[in-house]
Amino acid sequence: MEISNKKSWRNYVFPFFALLFALGSFVALQSVDEGLMPWFHDRYLEEDWFQSSMLWHYGAHGVLVGILFGGSLVSLLWKAEAKPLALQFYTVGHIIFIFVGIITYDQMLTMPFVLIMFTTVNLLLILTYIRPKQLLKIHKAETVNKPLLIITIAATLVLLPQIWHGLSQQWNQVGGEFRWGEMAVMYTVLLIAGYGAALGKEGAKVLSTLAAIAYLYLAILSFSVPDFPGSWGYVGGVLSLLMSGSFVYFGLIKKVENSIENKVSVS
Repeated sequence: MEISNKKSWRNYVFPFFALLFALGSFVALQSVDEGLMPWFHDRYLEEDWFQSSMLWHYGAHGVLVGILFGGSLVSLLWKAEAKPLALQFYTVGHIIFIFVGIITYDQMLTMPFVLIMFTTVNLLLILTYIRPKQLLKIHKAETVNKPLLIITIAATLVLLPQIWHGLSQQWNQVGGEFRWGEMAVMYTVLLIAGYGAALGKEGAKVLSTLAAIAYLYLAILSFSVPDFPGSWGYVGGVLSLLMSGSFVYFGLIKKVENSIENKVSVS
């Protein structure tokens, strides 16, 4: 994809919205707060909304809204025109969130603010994106990252029962909030990040980075709350740690090495 050096109003407006909405993900939507809650939950014990049995789910919120959604926006603060895949990922993730919320959480449709907020945020980002036409294209890599594709397929087989379990629990309104449904959305979006890293081109490294960070966090969370509802436990923590390392090696290190080798061979 050829990128022009000529700047327009989009080069200034889009980063502003990306930064604003990234901060919103971290602060307003409490992804940082809930992401740290499994280790600092004592301060919330007297809060009416706090449920000590949902520590894994608070962490899942941190992964989805903070690492995956917020992280993708942070990556777009520089050279956003070269990473359309990151914004496509962000938008698809929100579509999945809204869809799952509507079909599993009977209160979602009574919360128009959430629907309007997510829709408005995504529309503003899409309309101000520096190369909007790139968002309509499929950015497929010339060479498939086979190791990442294989481990993501394996992760899919493992996580599909977890996704279904989360949806079932949400349909049964376990916990009274959108915690189980959000967990299912997080797993789904995490898998999409894996497939995007394996098959995508413009922004694939961003998705590899986000997946690596997310799996690392989930590994630490698994070791910290192994017996809580939804937790992957110690075995899942080890597997998640291996997944994180795989995305770092095959999605980042190996990709850089291959790029250097190609440049050397061309010269």
